[in-house]
Amino acid sequence: MRNGLLVVLLLALAACDDAETPDDGRTDAAPPADGAVRDARGDDVGAADADAPDTRVAADAAATDAAATDASDASEDAGPDAASDMGPPAPDAGPPAPDMGPPVPDAGPPAPPLDLPFAAAVADGPHDRLGDDAALLDPGASLDWDVALPPELAAGGAFVVALDARVWRAEDGHVDLEWGGETFPARLRGDGDRGWTLAVAPPDAPRPVGLDGPPPAVRLPAGAGRLRVVARGGTVELGAARLLDPRDVPPANAPAAPPPPAGAVDVAPCGEPGCDDAPALAARIADAPPGPLTLRLAAGRFTLRTPLVIRRDDVRLEGAAEGTEVAWVPAAGGDQSAVIFAGRGPSGPAVALPGDVAAGARRFTVQAPADWRPAWVRFVADDFGDVPAQCAEGRDVERFFRHLSQPARVLAVTPHEGGVEVVLDRPVNLDVPAAARPRLEPLTLLRGATVERVRFVADCAAAEAGPRIRAADCATPEVADDDALVFRWTDGAWANDVTARYFGRFSVYVDHALETRVAGYAMSWPSNYGEGGRGYGVHTVTAARTIVRAPRIAHARHAVVVDFGSSDTQVLDGEMTDTTLAIVDIHGESSRDTWVRGNTLARGQVGVIVGGGGTEVHCNDGPRHHLDDNRVTATGGAAVAIMNATRDVFLEGNDLDEGLTLLLLALGTGDVDARHNRFGASTGPPVTVAAEAGPLRLWRNRFDRACTPEAAAPRLAPSSEIEQIDNAYCP
Repeated sequence: MRNGLLVVLLLALAACDDAETPDDGRTDAAPPADGAVRDARGDDVGAADADAPDTRVAADAAATDAAATDASDASEDAGPDAASDMGPPAPDAGPPAPDMGPPVPDAGPPAPPLDLPFAAAVADGPHDRLGDDAALLDPGASLDWDVALPPELAAGGAFVVALDARVWRAEDGHVDLEWGGETFPARLRGDGDRGWTLAVAPPDAPRPVGLDGPPPAVRLPAGAGRLRVVARGGTVELGAARLLDPRDVPPANAPAAPPPPAGAVDVAPCGEPGCDDAPALAARIADAPPGPLTLRLAAGRFTLRTPLVIRRDDVRLEGAAEGTEVAWVPAAGGDQSAVIFAGRGPSGPAVALPGDVAAGARRFTVQAPADWRPAWVRFVADDFGDVPAQCAEGRDVERFFRHLSQPARVLAVTPHEGGVEVVLDRPVNLDVPAAARPRLEPLTLLRGATVERVRFVADCAAAEAGPRIRAADCATPEVADDDALVFRWTDGAWANDVTARYFGRFSVYVDHALETRVAGYAMSWPSNYGEGGRGYGVHTVTAARTIVRAPRIAHARHAVVVDFGSSDTQVLDGEMTDTTLAIVDIHGESSRDTWVRGNTLARGQVGVIVGGGGTEVHCNDGPRHHLDDNRVTATGGAAVAIMNATRDVFLEGNDLDEGLTLLLLALGTGDVDARHNRFGASTGPPVTVAAEAGPLRLWRNRFDRACTPEAAAPRLAPSSEIEQIDNAYCP
């Protein structure tokens, strides 16, 4: 059951001979091994074709923002052909963009912007101030600025608004701009790093079909008055505002970086044969004075034969600009990790929440002792709701622990007559009945873990010795079950400019962690592509608010895996190629609120899969997954697959090309909305909705090779619910 249904479906698709969707003659073969993808330092991070597609930058101007994984591992050694660079689609001649405000003269340079600092704003409604420069706005709350538009900016007749915002969920970016007595619906396409983002047209605003560039900015008419930004879709963090000439370029966002070094100590490797650098590094950490500590690792090779476990706050491992390598050569055993940052985790009894919990709540009243003052908690509940039919025969851990929760910071604890009010820094986006015994469990997390400019290499150079992706005969066999870098029970951990090769399990493992950032990360050639839980790049488990920014991954089982109820995960601006299964795998077990945006994905069995861990293994995912502005090409199965009763998935602005099918819904999944995407070449129908899947809404997409709605998305069974609105067929 785990493999059979989907394999049969894909084979049926391969046999399709639709006159409107011609077969392009592709055959699946192992990914080529010639050529090389190199990281910023010139290191080879894996094989790729010289003609591999360029990264498509299709995110909006302000946001510098799996056939099935374990359910279809029918051929782990075989991979699709290399992609040809199809280039961006030709401009579509569909209806014009909506009139978003008065015209702006083209003559002369743009008018200077007007900055509206947070200190000048008035906050109203349910909110919390976050320090001196931001407010956390719950739905209905607002920030207001009194505005006197400079003559230069007013002369154009209209202006646009950029906001310094942090957006963890796509829904949280939905706001209203109130100006001049009118309300202008808008959205902020920012991300979890605070930075400038334009207020652009909402998803349902009329726009041309297909890939027509980013959504247009909302233009407000010139004048004077009060500018109000109202949170509508969820909880959003806002700071300053900037009013711009519509012809101006939005403010650039500098990439987020770890904090500057503090308490620096220079460390050199042992350098002797058979030496283990882990005990010496651990001793330097233990002996350092209290406070932040940076271990500046000298250029060269450090060898770890035992794990380096760090349990102290604010420790930074910083490699040298000339290159620092950490080699993992374990002395014995398997199932280990080279470097582990670990907090304590649960640190006291949980306190009960009375009554039902409504999605979006972050203020709770609990009965707790007077001295109850946790800095972090996690929201915990017993499992609730029906087990989907697809999961009924699965393992108990997936069937009955589908609502594992993630950590959150505590902003305030205030005793009052009815108990203790606890205010969290982000809401719980689940509706939880009282029967599930919702509760808050205190945590102790490790702060300030940072790793920068380090190359992790496991002792298995044989992993890339051959032309095919395969398990390797390692010099140290144990590394086939090991990890490179682990963040467990941490808050605010960073991995910046880190590479990893040859580790058999996970290169970066984010476990029960809060606000982890993995930036400028490269991984290639794991030593194990195993039956499961092996050959992953970044793997999140029960983690909250993880950003994986600009990953460069070539050759893996999966490049990024979102797992076991992880929430608010963002995979942004990456280049990931050559995987035996799905490239990005949102894996099951009720993970929710994932954002995959601006990535180039090529030569995997599937580009992105949601609910993809397998019917009998990982079950379905939770709601609200957004796939935006990605380019997915040359997949052996589907460019995007949504599986196993997963609901509420949104695709916008994606370029999908060269697959057996380009969008697949199967095994009871549905409530999928696909808009403004380009569907290119496919062997079978571009869109496939299997029996008992749907509904699917297709609107204002472009189908390059399907000339009728029936060719674009044939109805395979009476139960397939497909709605097609204003699409372009064979334009």
